[in-house]
Amino acid sequence: MKLKEQIRAVELRKEGKSVRAISTALGVSKGSVSCWVRNVKLTEDQAIALAVNQTTGSAHVGIAHEAYIEKCRLTREQYQQEGRQKARENDSDHKAMCMLFWAEGSKDRNSCKMTNSDVRMMVYFVSLLRRFFSLNDDRFRVNFKVHIDNGISLTEIEQWWLTRLQLPRSCLNKASVDHRIVSGKNGRKNRLHHGVCTVTVNETRVVQHLYGAIQEYVGFEDHSWRDKSDKNVNINVVGVSE
Repeated sequence: MKLKEQIRAVELRKEGKSVRAISTALGVSKGSVSCWVRNVKLTEDQAIALAVNQTTGSAHVGIAHEAYIEKCRLTREQYQQEGRQKARENDSDHKAMCMLFWAEGSKDRNSCKMTNSDVRMMVYFVSLLRRFFSLNDDRFRVNFKVHIDNGISLTEIEQWWLTRLQLPRSCLNKASVDHRIVSGKNGRKNRLHHGVCTVTVNETRVVQHLYGAIQEYVGFEDHSWRDKSDKNVNINVVGVSE
């Protein structure tokens, strides 16, 4: 098992490198690299860059680039329409999931990311993602921002969260650890004993479904959530749903 090569391959893939480039850099077969990085989701920009690099001739590059952008836009639109359709069922848990994401989630086009220190909120949100999108454990990535000044080790903090989220350690990404001693009023240490948790699902269909549903529930349109070319937020309020 080439563990170091596997880890490095995943890192390079997350940077947007092609399977061929990773294979050359690590001196391993393309088949091995493909296997190691199959669960790494490229961002839209990374996927476009790879598609363009694989096309020869300046004219063909431009055509391929525009075609790929349009294909991605149409896919996002399809997922948003699915979200809108689900919102029309007026399921209270579905609405809660969407509103939680709208309030606390990171607004990315291709990944659903939620960050909070409230374990009850995070457990509820993860349970809803599982329910409405039939997500297996391997679709979730989890990382933490913590202070190690409360007598609790990083491993203990990670396990505390994972147990409540019902996720295995294989879902963990590297934590951000602040080793400084932080004291509050009256000499009390940092109150967030278990730090802040971020849960990420790198699937366009999930986040765009949420975007579509949010717009349907509240009654507005925001094309910047769907169209890469939009530089400014374009919101058209058309009424608030009951």
